[in-house]
Amino acid sequence: MSPPPLCRFLKIRAFLFFLLVTLSCSLSFKIAHIDQKDANKQIEVAGHAYITDQGIQLTPYDRNRALNGKAGRAKYAEPLHLWDKATGNLADFSTHFTFNIDSDGNSSYADGLAFFLANFTTQFNESIIPGGSGLGLMDPTLIKSSDQERFVAVAFDTYSNQKDIPMKNVSINVESMRVSAISTAWINNITQGKDNNASITYNATSKILPVFFTGFSNGHYQTGSLSHEIDLRDYLPEFVSIGFSGATGMFFEKNTVSSWQFNSTLLSSNSANNVSVWPATQNHTISSLVNQEGKNKKKDLEIAGFCIAVLTLFAVLSLVIYKCFKKIKTAKGDDNPNTNGRAMGDTHQSSLVGEMDGVFQKAGTGAKKFSYSELATATNSFSEEQKLGEGGFGGVYLGFLRDLNLEVAVKRVSSQSKQGIEQYASEVKIISRLRHRNLVPLHGWCHEKGELLLVYEYMPGGSLDSHLFKRKSPLNWKLRYRIAQGLASALSYLHEEWEQCVLHRDIKSSNVLLDSSFNARLGDFGLASLIDHEKAPEKTYMGGTPGYV
Repeated sequence: MSPPPLCRFLKIRAFLFFLLVTLSCSLSFKIAHIDQKDANKQIEVAGHAYITDQGIQLTPYDRNRALNGKAGRAKYAEPLHLWDKATGNLADFSTHFTFNIDSDGNSSYADGLAFFLANFTTQFNESIIPGGSGLGLMDPTLIKSSDQERFVAVAFDTYSNQKDIPMKNVSINVESMRVSAISTAWINNITQGKDNNASITYNATSKILPVFFTGFSNGHYQTGSLSHEIDLRDYLPEFVSIGFSGATGMFFEKNTVSSWQFNSTLLSSNSANNVSVWPATQNHTISSLVNQEGKNKKKDLEIAGFCIAVLTLFAVLSLVIYKCFKKIKTAKGDDNPNTNGRAMGDTHQSSLVGEMDGVFQKAGTGAKKFSYSELATATNSFSEEQKLGEGGFGGVYLGFLRDLNLEVAVKRVSSQSKQGIEQYASEVKIISRLRHRNLVPLHGWCHEKGELLLVYEYMPGGSLDSHLFKRKSPLNWKLRYRIAQGLASALSYLHEEWEQCVLHRDIKSSNVLLDSSFNARLGDFGLASLIDHEKAPEKTYMGGTPGYV
């Protein structure tokens, strides 16, 4: 017997209240393009920083201004609840931003920009924090910041003042800009002024702060990373400001941040009866929801519950309308995979297309069928600048799906490679049915315009071999051990836990990818095969890459 409508309504109201209260303890936002409407609303600037339609200008770029010896800061208007004093619980967080450092073709430039978490209790003072190597965070003549100005920062330095540190470097700095906790070389041509991206995460359990970033040199984007183990509770208070700072010294450069997104997790100790609230000087949603006056509280909850219910209903209706539209489109033949297959002019590939679509539909996965135009737009028409790697099957390209707010890796199978097509078929048949936290997630596929495309989740950590063999490794032994455990967990799942035994047949470091928290994700199932658990493998010929598992 179902509960009366009133009971159901009260339960929904209670759930919405709980959801709203807990969500208000986290910080989450996305500014796809920062422009002047964000000034003083979401982003507050200080010093020589200001906002234009190109983004946050941390240092002056207008030609009618003095351009050197400047420093500025920009912070998000609301603070981050980093940890809870009563329980000691830490929040996880992740941030991604696009930035540009440009010297306008001049070979002399300085000094850089930084992302910070900080406890700035005093107003920004340009005379105390002049431009230069302090990057707008502290007086560069001091070795360490004061207790009232404590910070942890990721710096993109274009003019190193430290011995034995490359001129351009990325570093993690704790309460000091003169001594880095860890740093690595940054391959980036500042004179070309290309946009670059950075992803920074923090894992509250492992206390590891990994950083992934891009640079541009010799016509190609470069990738790099570093990580540092740090307990942020030892250096920062419960509530901190998050934002960017930058400076120019004797030489000029443009320091711009054009997009920014940030997400933090909930502090699990919080509840409706014991909520850690923002400091009294800050305005936040929770202060309007949880107050001591019963009438105001009731009214606010009713409004909040109604708004969330309306938004939820709107989202459900939108999803239903979208699915109906897709069905109508398919019925008209606009999305007919066999038609696209015939356009390939290859009978084998045409039959493969229909077979692969059937595999996805039968598997009932969450993978989506993308249009070619969607993936071409996401990868800048599969440009060389977006290429992540090349194999016997074809290339892999970095893409960004704006509708899903998702970075992806698009595997593009060469139509000239029969081996690549067969490996593609094997990969689709197997990976579309597997689900494990240490396997690379598959988001979708595309069979159009003579193309065979697979869309995977982008792994910002790159491949394991790039950390072990191709650059200075940021992997400490704790991370290496966790990566080994993750790979072992994936193999145990493939060999013992799934309905059939999956033989990957090409386990090597270049096929082990790392996510933003350095967790191992096994990929590239093009050479994999399936056997029943009670049967022995029948294949006796060599497969995969010689010298590996």
